[in-house]
Amino acid sequence: MSAKSAKPKVLMIDDETDFIEAMTKALQKRNFDVVGKDNVENALRRLENEATDVVVLDVKMPGVSGYSVFQIIKRKHPDVQVIFLTGHGEIKKAFEMTKNGAFGYLTKPCPVEDLAHMITRAVECAEKDRQKDAPQTGRESSSSLRVLVIDDEEDFLDVVSRVLSRRQMTVMTAPGGVEGLQIIRDRPVDVVVLDIKMPGMHGLDVLQQIKKINPFIEVILLTGHASVSTAVEGMKCGAFDYLNKPQNIDDLVSAIIRAGKKKRESVESERQKTVSDIISKNPT
Repeated sequence: MSAKSAKPKVLMIDDETDFIEAMTKALQKRNFDVVGKDNVENALRRLENEATDVVVLDVKMPGVSGYSVFQIIKRKHPDVQVIFLTGHGEIKKAFEMTKNGAFGYLTKPCPVEDLAHMITRAVECAEKDRQKDAPQTGRESSSSLRVLVIDDEEDFLDVVSRVLSRRQMTVMTAPGGVEGLQIIRDRPVDVVVLDIKMPGMHGLDVLQQIKKINPFIEVILLTGHASVSTAVEGMKCGAFDYLNKPQNIDDLVSAIIRAGKKKRESVESERQKTVSDIISKNPT
């Protein structure tokens, strides 16, 4: 939720339309913003287009496993909390899913108060995670960071853009080095997240060009295990850090915030040096 007064946004995915209708009305009376979908495809489309805090997901639906849907949600929307609704025969599997990122599970039929309580806890947990990611001082706040992500994987750009935007960063994306360099020439950028292996310009070539355009921009390299040595070479060329793909999203956010802090400190140090040089050349 972006504001304290906002209602938690909940998406219910269940093929039982009567159950969805009853639960939606009951949760709305308890001050939740709830939308119910009995079709997985429509539900996933809703997730793409509307901010969502919590998904309540039925385990068993015709033609599709709730666990498969869960994996799609967590891959594309890692900040969204997922609560499973399960029959007694599926409890063990649902419990295992909590180890893989699900917030929790309830057996059907479940009392609306139990579901409302779990949704509230899921929202609170997500908010604590966001606060933990963000630095406490105003100058180090992630909300002031301008981040450019350069990667040829469209799905990756989409997911990272959503995650960073939710942390109030200004996010720009580019599918390749040429496009990314043009953005850097046209717009202010603090941190670049740069894939090393892309069609066209190699990541290290892009890194060198970035440093020529603006040496203060910090660059985080993304690399596969086979190209770690290349990433180390990139560090020698001025990269701030490198992360292996697929990377933990929290590690990426933390690295971006640290890189942004270093960029601000470098700019401020250069500013003070310039002022000192002017004063020393023009004594009073």
